[in-house]
Amino acid sequence: MRRLPAVWRVLGALLLGLVALRAIVELTPAERPPGGPRSSTFATGPDGLAAYADLLVRSGREVRRERSRLSDATLDPTAVLFVVDPLAVRTDDADALARFVDAGGTLVASGQTADRWLRALLPAPQRARPGDGPGGLVVPLAPVPEVAGVARVAASGAALDVGDGTTLLPVLGDGSRVAAGVATAGAGRVLVLADGSPLWNGLLAHEDNAAFGLALVPAGRRAVFAEEPHGYGRATGLGAVPRSFLVALAGVALAVLLLYAG
Repeated sequence: MRRLPAVWRVLGALLLGLVALRAIVELTPAERPPGGPRSSTFATGPDGLAAYADLLVRSGREVRRERSRLSDATLDPTAVLFVVDPLAVRTDDADALARFVDAGGTLVASGQTADRWLRALLPAPQRARPGDGPGGLVVPLAPVPEVAGVARVAASGAALDVGDGTTLLPVLGDGSRVAAGVATAGAGRVLVLADGSPLWNGLLAHEDNAAFGLALVPAGRRAVFAEEPHGYGRATGLGAVPRSFLVALAGVALAVLLLYAG
């Protein structure tokens, strides 16, 4: 077999070098701007929950990020499960949440569509109205464990429409709105937030927001954050392999062919 011209071998060597350089860049940690999906523990922007997850860990709580679909996950009823401002919750995932709470689990939920996927848990789930800017302060409205040690909480201004027929007890609010409510369901408990703002990175250090966040996860209990509804689903098969790695592998194969074909 006739060897390739020298120019092709030189090009192969250059390609191999470029692939190696790209791999070094990919593996080198880089400064990333704050961002990520709203109310995700992977999000470091003002409306993320990364700081809250860190606070729980520093306070001795175990934190786990659940990246499987809720209907496929093993949900421990001794845990506190957070489904906060999800992009979407499927019907089978909502059924899994209902089973989790019915078995004794504690669910912390929020989102403008939460009234739909909480129907299996609450007789009259309440729709959330978004805030139109900083909403000032809300205060405890009932002496429940979720607001123990809390005097004031900074929030976004979002509110729950709490009406007749609901089992939701308002627990945070002001004279004109309800920011959070709690209800028992089966053997478990559901805390509904108008949105995740009391736990956001940008508000966690304000007022008693950190104390409120700690009260939601009693000492000795694990906090589980559902991240699949934020777009962080667990990939399988080739989907679990980074695309940059596959591209680099193809580049290496081509470079080797150019270098050694003969």
